[in-house]
Amino acid sequence: MRWVYSFGGGEADGGRDDQAILGSIGAQLGEMSRIGLNVPPGFTVTTEACRVFLRTGEPPSGLWKEIQEAMRMLTVRTGRAFGDDRAEPLLVSVGRGSAVSMPGTMDTILDVGSTEDSIRALGRAAGERFALDCHRRFVQLYGQVVLGVGGAVFERALAEARRSSRVAHDAELDLSSLRTLVTRFRGCVREASGRDIPADPWAQLREAVLAVFGSWDTRRARDDRRVRGIRTDLGTAVNVMAMVYGNRGDDSASGVAFTRDPSSGEARLFGEFLSNEQREDGVAGVRDPKPIVELQGRFGVALGELEQVRRLLESHYRDMQDLDFIVERGELYILQTRAGERSARAAVKIAVDMADEGLIDRRTALLRIDPERIEEVLHSSVDPSAGVEELAASPPELGRLLGWADDVRTLAVRANADGPAEAARARELGAEGIGLCRTEHMLVGEDRLGVVRELIVARSDRDRARALELLSPMQRADFEGIFRAMAGLPVAIRMLDSPLHELLPTDRDGIRELAERTGRDPLELTTAILRMRESNPMPGRRGARVGICFPEVTAMQARALFQAALAVTAEGLVVHPEIVIPFVRSAQELETQRRVVERVARDVFEQAGRGIPYALGAMIEVPRAALTARQIARHADFFSIGTDDLTRTTLGLSRDDLGTFLPLYLEQGILKDDPFRSLDVQGVGRLVSMATVEGRKGNPRLLVGVCGEHGGDPVSMAFFHDAGVDHVSCAPFRVPTARLAAAQSAIRSGLPPSPVAVSPRRERQGAPAARVAVRA
Repeated sequence: MRWVYSFGGGEADGGRDDQAILGSIGAQLGEMSRIGLNVPPGFTVTTEACRVFLRTGEPPSGLWKEIQEAMRMLTVRTGRAFGDDRAEPLLVSVGRGSAVSMPGTMDTILDVGSTEDSIRALGRAAGERFALDCHRRFVQLYGQVVLGVGGAVFERALAEARRSSRVAHDAELDLSSLRTLVTRFRGCVREASGRDIPADPWAQLREAVLAVFGSWDTRRARDDRRVRGIRTDLGTAVNVMAMVYGNRGDDSASGVAFTRDPSSGEARLFGEFLSNEQREDGVAGVRDPKPIVELQGRFGVALGELEQVRRLLESHYRDMQDLDFIVERGELYILQTRAGERSARAAVKIAVDMADEGLIDRRTALLRIDPERIEEVLHSSVDPSAGVEELAASPPELGRLLGWADDVRTLAVRANADGPAEAARARELGAEGIGLCRTEHMLVGEDRLGVVRELIVARSDRDRARALELLSPMQRADFEGIFRAMAGLPVAIRMLDSPLHELLPTDRDGIRELAERTGRDPLELTTAILRMRESNPMPGRRGARVGICFPEVTAMQARALFQAALAVTAEGLVVHPEIVIPFVRSAQELETQRRVVERVARDVFEQAGRGIPYALGAMIEVPRAALTARQIARHADFFSIGTDDLTRTTLGLSRDDLGTFLPLYLEQGILKDDPFRSLDVQGVGRLVSMATVEGRKGNPRLLVGVCGEHGGDPVSMAFFHDAGVDHVSCAPFRVPTARLAAAQSAIRSGLPPSPVAVSPRRERQGAPAARVAVRA
């Protein structure tokens, strides 16, 4: 087996397709060499060599021989000598490079090969101060990474040296101070580790390579992998590179650059540099870096070359890159490149711009954006002192990107909205209808809660009828506003679902006020309220059971809905009402409620002399409904699957109490995620699939929607797409997220580009009026 892959000089044994064996950094070093970038020559020791070391405690047989041969080739390429003080010495960096990036968990050792002889030779070639500065860096990093010496002892020694010399920065230390500092550093290493740094450069190299292998299994690395879900058996590659120096004089520098502005996405170089410093000084904050545009005045050639590098990297990788560079005596070296982190707004702009530039296609642009970050683009702070936020106008790039998403996706996206303002906002954000309007939320306003309470505690049909008569115009006004806001789009209105006792007062003042409204004795009313309380309201009198116990409530809401629909259609608007019967357990429950609705529809339409199409469906929220979906579907035009309650009833979990044990379950891997945020595919997901498939066996024209938090979760969206769901419904502000996630699900499922803007699945969503023919 081969253990070492070389790179540099326009050639490489491996490239970006070899990330599993060369690690992310080694693969990119090889790739950059292949495309002609000036990369310091070097070689990569494979991740498999690391795995052998971690399994056996010894490096694999033959590894050291391959490293020696790679070092021999490196001396030929650089014209420098490793372990020979007769010429300018070859010093190398030895660093980590796992297949998955783990920044900050495994360190790099610089200037390996630094001995008394090599430092003297380096001093003759480049100046004694420069040589001593390299050597003190080597002693510190070798002590920390290889010998486990804490970094604080070196920082204290540095601080004392600056204080004694009365200088602000390490770069200002004179020769005498540097000599003293190197001696002090070596003493720190000896005192803390009980041994000296090897004087043999080959021993240094061997120990450095093994130390990087071992860094894969440190406590810090293990913790990081556990948090980020990275496999423990990947191992790390080791990258050995000829040192190049940003601290070699005023014509040298080190820096980092992005090929586009990571905040705005503008197509220009963005970054910073330090002159006459190594790159770790910028990371440590020892000196303030300068903006990269200032390279023009000092290293004009370097800035021009960086612009060429920017264009080459983007044309090759077809994404914004984040790169590390060194300028040594006016010569530019590229040390590393990777996909650059960027703000949400920049991510959208970069994806759209690169599609326009022909670097990527639109589908790739859609896949580049994390749907969860769409909200970052939409939200902007209005008044920090007031602590409020509002949805800002979408930038043009986001509008175009979501338009591309709409062309690709097959899942329709609706919104949950309980009032006209929410409905209007949802439409602005691209909602294709209302998937859930919760009427109980409409009834808790100050102007109507008292009437609702009168209805609940009514002792006679007459009292109940009077309360319903008062509520009906309120409900009608609500429905009219929503229908106007969503004109031309479907609106699914759920009948009263809340357990009735939750709407009743429990405090003394509230009970007294209700007693005054109804003319009842407060004590007697308190007794009645207590009698209505349910020990577990979840399976108690809610949803369809309220409508069956009090059919006049369903009748009132249906009448208000139909009257509102007729009024809005009289204004010349198109209305597509969908009536949702909640918490259905059986076909008989749905059939009973359907008869009530149909009777009201006939009465209202006969009085008006005209009718409108409407649809009626069941909310699937309990396992039995999913298990008997075929029978229920015979009485339904659609299913609305409420995954929040279905999760509750299937898993036997309460959202309110989940926090008491969820962290432990996540840590131990019993749960992969919060099941109320990301769908439990193996359990709840099977019921969703069953309800969809079995429901369509009972009614081939059945439409299936999902509402709840899962409707806005990108991970769950992929499941809903594959399960054949027609639409999802989510909070208004999640609609753009859902639109993008739906498009990504379609792309990843392998669907070919559609020549039409609206898919068959979404086209069905756009014509709900054709589903139920209702005669006036």
